[in-house]
Amino acid sequence: MEEFLTKLKAIAATDRRAVYGEPSVHFARAAKLKEVIAECPDPIMRHGLDQIADKISRLVQTPDYEDGLLDIAGYAMNLYEIIKKRSSWQLDLFEEMQTDAMLGEFNHD
Repeated sequence: MEEFLTKLKAIAATDRRAVYGEPSVHFARAAKLKEVIAECPDPIMRHGLDQIADKISRLVQTPDYEDGLLDIAGYAMNLYEIIKKRSSWQLDLFEEMQTDAMLGEFNHD
C-alpha cells in the first residue's frame, strides 16, 4: 500500500500538474462550467457534459494537449450514440403504439 501511495503522489505532483496545472485552479474552472451544465434536465446527458467540461477546463491550461481533444470527441460520440439509441427506442415504441391502435380499430368486441 505504501508503494502505491508513493507512486500516486509522484504522478499527482509531476506529470499531471505539468499538463493540467494546479488542481485547485483546474477544479474551480470545471466547477464553473458544471454550474451551467447542472441546468440540463437529463441526468445521463448531464454526466457526459460534465465529463466534457472537465476536459475543457484542462485544455484552458494546456490548449495544445491532443489527448484532451480526443477525450472530448470520445465523450461526444458516446452522447451521440445515446441520442440515436433513444430515437430508435422511441421510434420502436411509436410504431408499436400505431400497430396497437390499428388493431384496436378492427377489434370491436
